[in-house]
Amino acid sequence: EIYPPGSIVKPAVVASALHDGKVRLDETIDCTGFLISREYKAFHCWAEYGHGQPLSPSDALKFSCNVYCYVLGQRLGLGRLTWWLGRFGIGQDLGTGLAEERRGVLPTPLWVALNRGGGHSLGDARNIAIGQGDLRVTPLAAANMMATIARNGVFVRPTIVLGGPRPERVSLDLDPAHMAAVRDGLVRVVNEEG
Repeated sequence: EIYPPGSIVKPAVVASALHDGKVRLDETIDCTGFLISREYKAFHCWAEYGHGQPLSPSDALKFSCNVYCYVLGQRLGLGRLTWWLGRFGIGQDLGTGLAEERRGVLPTPLWVALNRGGGHSLGDARNIAIGQGDLRVTPLAAANMMATIARNGVFVRPTIVLGGPRPERVSLDLDPAHMAAVRDGLVRVVNEEG
């Protein structure tokens, strides 16, 4: 099966935006609970009134801030955002050889044009940046994305059979300081209050 991944894509989004210079480690973004306005029905954070502080990349992951990731989605744009998620294995054939394997859905600008007709919007990038919209992943792809983050940005196709050929390790060339901030945010999710 394939599923909308939700917030689990946020670490890959933050790592991608840091790499592309769309946000800096020392930069903060405010979350007031909404991106456009409180009255506008879309692009709200799960924290109705915001998180009460300017958020660094690590803070944004700790709080799983939607508004922070909407901003990063806008800054990256749909093309670059989906290119990065593809490098993390989302929407890719992971090569397990299992009949049940699915690719998921990576809604690139071309995918949007072919499957929804017309062009894409900033709203598409915002939704993908929080794991919503047309994005779909398999549990294996989600686990492998997180393993890529744990390996400091090294992507390895999953191995199903022990003793088989070793899969190629592909470095995403992510800055170790950026990856440390991403992993710090993930550690804080489960080890700090809030």
